Amino acid sequence: MDTFEKLIAIPDLNERHRVVKRIFSLSTAPFDISSKSVYELAIIALINLTEPLESIDDVFCTKSAKCKLVDDEFIKRCINTYRYRHSHNVKFPDYRARGALRLKANIPQFPKECFQSSFGYSKNAADINYSIFLCAEFIYKDELLCIGSALISNYIEIEKVLINIGLTVKSLELIKEQLKYIPKEQTIKNLTGNYLPQVRFPFFNDDYLSITPVISNEIQSKIHQYCSKNFTSSFVYYLERSVNVGSIAASVGGKLKLFKSLPKGLNHYHTRYDDFWRKSELLDILTKYDALNDALITSNEKSLVQNNYFKSLVNNIKHWKLSNTKSKKLSDVTQLTKLLNLDLSSHKKLSKFSYQPEYSKLFNRAFQHIIKKQDLEEHSPESNDSAEYFILIPNLRVNDANAMSTGCTVGFPSLIGLWGFIHKFERNINDLNSSKIKFDSFALCIHDFCLSKRTPSKEAYLKDKKNIITPGLIDSIECDLSVSLVLRVSSEEQLGSSILQSALPTHLCGGSTHLNLKDLPQLSHVKSFNESIKLINNKHGKWLIPQVHEKETLNDFLDTFKLEPFCLVNSGYMFLEQPTFKEGVLGNLQHAFSENILNCARLVKHTYSQNHTRLFWSYKFSDKSVFLSG
Repeated sequence: MDTFEKLIAIPDLNERHRVVKRIFSLSTAPFDISSKSVYELAIIALINLTEPLESIDDVFCTKSAKCKLVDDEFIKRCINTYRYRHSHNVKFPDYRARGALRLKANIPQFPKECFQSSFGYSKNAADINYSIFLCAEFIYKDELLCIGSALISNYIEIEKVLINIGLTVKSLELIKEQLKYIPKEQTIKNLTGNYLPQVRFPFFNDDYLSITPVISNEIQSKIHQYCSKNFTSSFVYYLERSVNVGSIAASVGGKLKLFKSLPKGLNHYHTRYDDFWRKSELLDILTKYDALNDALITSNEKSLVQNNYFKSLVNNIKHWKLSNTKSKKLSDVTQLTKLLNLDLSSHKKLSKFSYQPEYSKLFNRAFQHIIKKQDLEEHSPESNDSAEYFILIPNLRVNDANAMSTGCTVGFPSLIGLWGFIHKFERNINDLNSSKIKFDSFALCIHDFCLSKRTPSKEAYLKDKKNIITPGLIDSIECDLSVSLVLRVSSEEQLGSSILQSALPTHLCGGSTHLNLKDLPQLSHVKSFNESIKLINNKHGKWLIPQVHEKETLNDFLDTFKLEPFCLVNSGYMFLEQPTFKEGVLGNLQHAFSENILNCARLVKHTYSQNHTRLFWSYKFSDKSVFLSG
């Protein structure tokens, strides 16, 4: 609804009430109530919306609102809901978890977002409507507020409206006093008996850190709003007991939209073994590049697409240079551009791009990129394959892996979770072989990927020896996939096939793993990356590689994945608090609640015998995060 005036003019009362409740929910963007004529009615509506919709006669009724404000029990219940406001919802997706988190990362993931902290409510299903009065958010004078935070900050205009409706000055001061005693930041200090997941990662001093991933209320809300407008990127996640989960799940009736980003183009060859120049590919790239001039897209999207086409152009022209005897050893950019134009002019369809100033500049820029990269590779010690050692896990099949890489995204399983599988493999080898090998980094080739929903039913159980309880179903989004992993090893120590087979973990991101009998001989220690590629029997797929991408706003970041080569991954965890010792932590380790790091990865075809450094991911940690990067 564009304006409050249009909203008030809705003739059907039931529809009006639904729309008013929707604009103050987390499923829509915050509504601006800065105008005096609007914020008076808005506050009345927020008071009346604490009743179920079917019980409301008129959501803008001042008399009804006054009756509630003079009711001490009503005020008490509303204040209690403010105690359980959360910045990160521990009850999603498992409503059995307990506690309220109000934490904030030191550095926001999307620094150019208008508002950096949004709060929801989750505690008691019976009080979900009562939370609307003090906790529902809106924009007032360019600030994101709720009535509770407005009272704490002494917004006189809002206080006057409450007094005019019928709240006594004494009650107002009592409410403000109680709200100010509620801490702005809050964590959970005891994890004993709580349904909170814990994952462990290597940390400082050869020790481990326990992490509980939690979903940001702000990111979850904005992703739902984005997916409501972009259906092709949307995946509906069903919550059977949505009111128990929290305010955002309740506001959408248990049908929460998650962002879907799947690996695509896996039916092509993952490695190119020759230097053959593909003219049809170049024609396709240049035709698409030319069509961008008339494309009806934003400047940001146009820039992203142009960069994508430029990378494809560089890759194609590189093969032209290698396949052409005259240009193979040339490093002069101007001469290379002349030779390419000459070749293009003799081609029936490509000739229209030859000797054109616009495209000659483009070719010139591409050759500069190729020569610069070639010089770096020649002087880089990392390009020397003979000094490296690898372990190949070929065509690893994973069934029923968790496809919810974060609480708001669906697609390839958590990449940092995949690294956990590799680290477990490393530990198993060292235990079996009494060695101290270490995997420095890994390259990942995705061969097959299939997404599915398999919600498991749960058996009823006896509670307190008298009541039979049927648990609510928690939607399960799973996937079957096939991947090959090339692990860079710090030691040249040869490991036998039997040790590698015995050490291979049986689970990856909640799914079961197995190797086909025909692939077992290829599970081995190899001396070069090129040799490991040859040993992969499945020749189809794409390599998933790190992609440097500047994150500004969430919507711009999500728009990136409309392009086929890109895939959204969970590449690590950002700490929301300083790691400390708490009760109920696995292994008596330090613990920190953490937010998933959303990152951009790229699906590419690798060229055999060329530098493979860009394919590898490595694990890093700091005092603020654990993450994977290139």
